[in-house]
Formats: sequence, C-alpha cells, structure tokens
Amino acid sequence: MNRLIQIFALTSLVVLLPALSVWGQALPTDDEARQLQLEALKVIGLVLLNPESTEADRVNAITVLVRIGERTSMPLLTQTLLNDPFASVRRIVAEGLGEYQAPEAKFALRQAALTAPIDSIRWASGVSLVQIDPEEADILDILLSERDTLASAALSLQSDNAVAEFPEQFHELAIAAFTDAFPDDRTYNSVERAAMLKSLAELNSQSSANLMLNNLNDEEGDGFVQGAAAFSLGQLGVLRAVPDLIAVLDSNDDPLQVGAIGGLRLLQDTAAIEPLTSIALQEDTAEIRASAATALGVFGESVIDTLVEILNTDVSPAVRQAALSSLTQIGGDQAQQAVVAFSTSEFLITCDPQACSGLALELLVSLAAFGEGDLAVELLQASINALADVLPFVFAFAEADLINTAIAVAKVSPEVIDILLANENPFVQAIALGALPAVSGEFARSTLLDFVNPDENRLLRRMAFEGLAQMPLAEDAELFAAELQNRDRRTRGAAFNALVEIGDVDAVDPLLAALASDSLAVQLQAVEASINFGNRVLESN
Repeated sequence: MNRLIQIFALTSLVVLLPALSVWGQALPTDDEARQLQLEALKVIGLVLLNPESTEADRVNAITVLVRIGERTSMPLLTQTLLNDPFASVRRIVAEGLGEYQAPEAKFALRQAALTAPIDSIRWASGVSLVQIDPEEADILDILLSERDTLASAALSLQSDNAVAEFPEQFHELAIAAFTDAFPDDRTYNSVERAAMLKSLAELNSQSSANLMLNNLNDEEGDGFVQGAAAFSLGQLGVLRAVPDLIAVLDSNDDPLQVGAIGGLRLLQDTAAIEPLTSIALQEDTAEIRASAATALGVFGESVIDTLVEILNTDVSPAVRQAALSSLTQIGGDQAQQAVVAFSTSEFLITCDPQACSGLALELLVSLAAFGEGDLAVELLQASINALADVLPFVFAFAEADLINTAIAVAKVSPEVIDILLANENPFVQAIALGALPAVSGEFARSTLLDFVNPDENRLLRRMAFEGLAQMPLAEDAELFAAELQNRDRRTRGAAFNALVEIGDVDAVDPLLAALASDSLAVQLQAVEASINFGNRVLESN
C-alpha cells in the first residue's frame, strides 16, 4: 500500500497546472482537461487508500473507476484487485480489467486467478487475462480443471453478456469441461448442473443435445436441472426434442414445466399448440398458465380464439396480460377486435388497481399498437383516475413502464401529453414530462424549461432536468452547473451528463467544486463526469 500512496503522490505532482484565463473559449485547454481528470482520480484514490472506507463506498468508487476505463488508473486497479479487504470490490475489478486491454494488468490478473481465495474472483480474473492476452490460455485449463472454479465458470457463462466477453477460441474448452463434469451429481449441486446446461446452450454447443435429452427423460432426475435442459434444447433449436418436451408438460414440477414451455416457444413447432392450449386453459398455477399463453403468441392467427378466451375469462390479471401481449404480437383484425372489446368490458373497472395495473398498461400499449389512439387516451384517463390513490406506489416501482406506455399512446395521439400535464397530480405530470422528449424531440424544450424553477415540485424538476439533459445546448451550461450538488441524485446525474455533452469551459469550476463536495455520492458522480468531460475535450481540441 505504501508504494501505491507514493504512486498517487508522484502523479499529483507531475502536472501542477497554472489557472489559465481562457474562460472566454468554448472549450477548455488540454491542460485544464487533464487537471480536471487528475483531480477526479485523486478522489477515487483517497477512498480506496483509506482503510476506514466502508464496503459500500469502496464498491461505489471502484465501480465508477472500472466503468470510465481510464488507463492512468491501472496501478490503483491492480493493487485493489490483489489487496482490497472486500471480495465484492476485488470481483468488480477482476470482471472489469479485461475491457482495458492493458498488458500491465496481466501479472496481477494471473496472480489473482491462481491464488485468490474466492472462486468467482479467480474465474473472472482468468477471463480478463485471456481477453488481454489469448496466449495465457493455460490459466483457463487450470481453472476449468478444478471443481469450484469450474462451477463459477458455469454460473458466469449463463448470460449473453458473459459469453460475449468470453473469447470465442476458448468456447470448445469450456464446452468439454461442462460436458465432462455434468454427470457428476455428487460433486456438483442442482444449481451448478443447471448452470452447466444453460452455459452449453449459450455457447451454442449442438453436440450437447443428447446430454440434455437424456437428462430431460431421466425419471429420477432433478426437476430444476431438467427444466434447464428443456429450455436449453429450445435455445439450441433441437426440433427432435419436441415430443419429449410435450411429454413432460404434465409434470407436477413447476421448473420443469416452465422450462418445457419455454423450449417449445423457442422451437415453434405446431405440434405444441394443442398441449400448450390445454395448459393455458386448465393448469392450476397462474404462473404456468401465463407462460403457456406467452408461448402461444408465436403460433399466429390459429391460436387467437384460445387467447381471446383467456383474455376474457382467466381469474388472474397476470395471465390475461400474457394473453393480451400475445394477441398484440400476432396482430390483425381479429386480434384488434378482441382487444377493443376487452377494453370496453367491466373487468378493469372492477379489478383491484394494484393487481391490474400491469394489465391496464399492457392494454394501453396494445391499443396504441393497433392504432386505437382515441380509445387509448380515454382508457388512460380512466386508468389514472382508478390508480389515483396508489399512483405514488405504482410510480415508484413501474416508472419506466408508465412512461413507455405514455410514449406509445402519445405517438398515436399526441394530445395525451397535454391531458396528462393538465392533471393536478404531480405523478401524472411526471409521466408526461418523462414521455415528452421521445414524443416531441427538441420541441419539448420550452415545456421542460417551465418546470426547472427552484420552487417547482422536486419530482417534476427531476423529470424536467432529465428531459433537458437529452437535448442540452451551450446556453444551458449555467442552468445545469447550478444543480451539480442538488440533494436529488437523479437531478444531479442529469446535470453532470448534460455538462459532459455540452463540453463548455464554464463547466470546469462547477465540476471542480463538486469533486471537493462533502458528499461522497456527489464526488463519485463528479469523478465520472470529469473524466468523461476531459476525454471529450481532449478528443475535440
């Protein structure tokens, strides 16, 4: 740690820049940009070098540092990987270093891959190492030969993003390791074995189809693992698995049923229509019925009657929502007529607003997709009135859904924005402000500017600043600079993002002030903005 402190002390003395009087220019000088970045990196260094920093503070600091990808921070990153007291911090560095493509990180990554006490850190370090230098392939041989790191590899490679970052030349190595390890149900638990199957599918291992089929048909198999096998067969496009997937649909094991339904949805074989219809109409569990209703959506007009029946009769709003989504996906006159008819029924009027909020939003999107703008506007007003008492709760958990729904309706019937803005409920107005930039583009500016007054409702100010940050002008620099230490995190975030986009010299002093804030949350947002601002300036000059 002493060496690291020396590194930062020396770095801070390398460039002591005079304050240049160039504030009349549109952009700062390169020296000013570099000084701003240096001050930003010092903030991160102080957090990570302080042994009294909390785990949460260290996680936040290192997340910012990894995300901005600043090569000059490599000494700090590598030392953090090897020495930080918190595994969560070391894991973030291990996962992020591969993106840097920095040869100087190789030694620390190899050391972490071989000696770290946490298996997921060892695996992440190994992947980052071969991302930087594929000739370090021996490290993956070691990691995939050990029980715990192989399990970590399987758990990691279940996702598209992880596979995208895993060098393609090593796919066969991982496939062979998972295929060999999977049968050993004494060494590996059900979660790990299911992860192996999902990873094999993500790696597009067609040779694994028999392994998955055998597991699917194992009468003494684990339902969770079998469910993973069923879905993975669908991912791999194994059409010969259709009869086997249909055969397990009547299982009493929910994970297996859900996996089989998902696999059949991906394979889209019409032989699955009848059994999926039966499940969608008769299965006791709402989650299973909803999965089946979703799966039916890939089969087109032939299943519309079934989906209409579900939409109008199922006791679960979630199942009705799945049927509605499938009808919208299928499209056409018959589906449109069914959706319009449902929108004029009594169900949503009598349904509990909290239970039916998702269904109501789905219906609005569906009506907009079918071009029923006037009806969507009418229903939106009715829905808002019905949700009035619980709208703060719904907004807190479904803000993006509410805004996206308003956007969908407004693109068909733009007048809905004015209707929402005229509502006295600030949460309704907030939906309109959130939707406005996507609907009106630059013409939204004048309306958004009406809501940035300091005396305005805090939620509405936040939405206005977030909207303006999507279309900032140089003349807005002073407006945004005044918000850099706002107590509301999202308002601050919008201001930081806007100043980076503008790139104006007048942002430098406010950014420096934010870096010196008493609030670490403000400082960390300022760090990321300052690094990005400096990079923008250096690229432009």
